[in-house]
Amino acid sequence: MHIHTLPALTDNYIWMIGVNHDALMVDPGVGEIALAALQTECLNLKAILITHSHHDHIGGIDMLLERYPDAQLFGPASVPHFQLKKVHHDEIIHPLPDMSFRVIATPGHTHDHLCYFQLDEQALFCGDALFSAGCGRLFEGNGEDLWVSMQRLRALPEVTRVFCAHEYTASNLRFVQDLWPENSHVVDYSQIVTKRRQSQQPTIPSMIDLEKSINPFLNWDHPQLIRRICEQNPGISTDPASILTALRQAKDRFR
Repeated sequence: MHIHTLPALTDNYIWMIGVNHDALMVDPGVGEIALAALQTECLNLKAILITHSHHDHIGGIDMLLERYPDAQLFGPASVPHFQLKKVHHDEIIHPLPDMSFRVIATPGHTHDHLCYFQLDEQALFCGDALFSAGCGRLFEGNGEDLWVSMQRLRALPEVTRVFCAHEYTASNLRFVQDLWPENSHVVDYSQIVTKRRQSQQPTIPSMIDLEKSINPFLNWDHPQLIRRICEQNPGISTDPASILTALRQAKDRFR
């Protein structure tokens, strides 16, 4: 299995997984980019995994299906206009022969956002549910949804590689440094990320063990973060959903 990184739009990533002469795409937002990669690598598109229905994740599907009409689509029920296999939490799917993914429901960014965990390679394709040092905005969900999702993702093996859909790492880390200045892991990783971005290199994939050390949304129960959130929000409840809601609101306001 080879995972190809396809930058698209301003800061999106499309992920193309190649096995022998077959391929699957994850969140192909731009058809021209996805088609060019398939042709360059001489791969035949067999399947598309969709995390959610936002246009920057599904905008290239029509073009791909014109060229590969037999490609099978997997995704949540809210994805419009496509004949797809609707998949659900904890379902095991096989979009390519001998390749298994566990579907993980991760509500919050949208009500029915899905992630796909490749079992053999321990690779997570998480769309906008989890970013390096961050998470997606709560466009449809709430703090309770976010807590459910973050628990599921934090429980994955620490060696899991995290393939999210956006290059937001540097801006996320600026927020985390401001919020959590005591965290030396954040300081160290920020220096690595700065060098990578200066060289036009991606910071993705990340890993779950790294995210557990730097990502505040996977640390809703850390005493330093709880104390900081309570200082910023006097009288707030310290239950996980309230802490995560306040964290996401703080990130939304941060400039």
